[in-house]
Amino acid sequence: MATRDSLSPTARPSRAPTDEFGTPAEAQFGFLLAAVFAIGVAAFLAVLWLAFGPALAAVESSARWLRGHDDVVWRASLTVVLVAAVALGFIAAWARATSPTRPVRLAGGRGTMPVREVAEWLRDALEARSDVRQASVGVERHGAGVRVAARIAVTPDARIEETARGTRTIVEQVLASHVGVPLVGAPAIELRYEELRLRPRGPSEVRRTDE
Repeated sequence: MATRDSLSPTARPSRAPTDEFGTPAEAQFGFLLAAVFAIGVAAFLAVLWLAFGPALAAVESSARWLRGHDDVVWRASLTVVLVAAVALGFIAAWARATSPTRPVRLAGGRGTMPVREVAEWLRDALEARSDVRQASVGVERHGAGVRVAARIAVTPDARIEETARGTRTIVEQVLASHVGVPLVGAPAIELRYEELRLRPRGPSEVRRTDE
């Protein structure tokens, strides 16, 4: 288990981010694009040398079919299909660009890191505290930053106010110094102690409710 002092930009907790901060995933995507391009070129060359005549015949047949169906209804139908395809493409791209689970881009051009691994990194940093028994952390992307929610089980001797401030500070420091992504709003931290649930509402205010 890593300690707070060991969480430097070059140190990693026991559940470390992916190698090179997500670069392998980006490399795999590049290899996939290269493979698709190579397959397309190979298919074109195969048609050019082995079946050029039948390919031309198919093109001519398609052209005759298009000339035979060149009317307003066909053009309107094709227009609707193309516009719908473009709209779906924009929607898919927007959904991917705004997804709360999209990877976090690290500062300094170090690559990207999945939000799941950011959450694991924060969890390890929180569990390194002596007054924390267990931590569950969720991270979501929002704009250029992230939102963090944590449910933390504390030890019987924990001082709730001190633990609340300390865990909040850990989240802020790890994200700012080691990940390089800003917080969108204060982290939502919920402290649990045996039969009591303690949710800090401010720097010095804690609400206690029975389970």
